[in-house]
Amino acid sequence: MPLNAWLSVTFWNTTTTVKSQASDPTLGQLGFEADQGPHRPWTFGPGRNLRVHPHFEPFREIGADFHGGWYFVLGPTGRI
Repeated sequence: MPLNAWLSVTFWNTTTTVKSQASDPTLGQLGFEADQGPHRPWTFGPGRNLRVHPHFEPFREIGADFHGGWYFVLGPTGRI
């Protein structure tokens, strides 16, 4: 059963600006804008996959920004 492993560096380019309006009976129309996105967009981590069958390889990857942010991915890979 072959095992593959890797190290990853990821830049989470998910910054966006949300704009909207709300009505207030006293103040009238209120508009607001909020900038959203990761404070530290770079993450680093290891991953691996394992071939358990010629047509099936489960994988996993875990990563962190070393400031409290992290992610975990677990999934199947199918081949025909």
